Amino acid sequence: MAEKETKLREPMGDEDVKRWQTVKPLREVAPDKVPALGESPVMAWIRRRRPQDSSTFIEQKLNYKKLPLSVKYRSCNTRHLKEIGDFRTAVVEVFGEAGYKLVDDIYRSYGPVEYRNAVARGLIKPGGNCTPAEVASYLCTVYDIQNFSIKITEVSDERVRVEMYVGLPVMCPYDVRPGDFRLCDATGGMEKEFTKLCNPKLRMRLGKCKAMGDDCCELIIERDPTVE
Repeated sequence: MAEKETKLREPMGDEDVKRWQTVKPLREVAPDKVPALGESPVMAWIRRRRPQDSSTFIEQKLNYKKLPLSVKYRSCNTRHLKEIGDFRTAVVEVFGEAGYKLVDDIYRSYGPVEYRNAVARGLIKPGGNCTPAEVASYLCTVYDIQNFSIKITEVSDERVRVEMYVGLPVMCPYDVRPGDFRLCDATGGMEKEFTKLCNPKLRMRLGKCKAMGDDCCELIIERDPTVE
């Protein structure tokens, strides 16, 4: 029974698709009648001073708890991290090498987009001559928006170290399985591509990793020793 429950469903074959496409509905459903083009409430007021329909401003009768914006923000972000974390963790567990490549390709594709947006908004200077501190400053702003806990442990002309999620939780909020450093490294694809576009002589790498038992996840922006 256990094997039957965990077995992945086979993809639909050609015959299955044909049968699905020829299934007739239980009853014929008449299309909804499209209403005649009317006039918006705002234009009715401008043209004829017609009062707004009070039904559009019905007071909320349901008494529910309204949380502060900061609480909503943290709650939504935590759920966001869990959802994308569980999906990408499952991808590599199910598909193995192909899963790692998929995650790496996806996250690397974000790098050029992030870079173009940052330059267009004046947040990163163009020309490929950014310092490690300039690259790290931008990334830390991105992480702060996502509610990452941030701790800067080193800032120099050669290197910047950024620690995230120091201490608790024991595992990372993305639910990466223990020992899977490759998945963490693959999800750093955006930062790797972004850093190279900011300055080809720099690189991003992961130092510490909660999935490997460290007390934090560490991002390092530094001079690339392989580039002269």
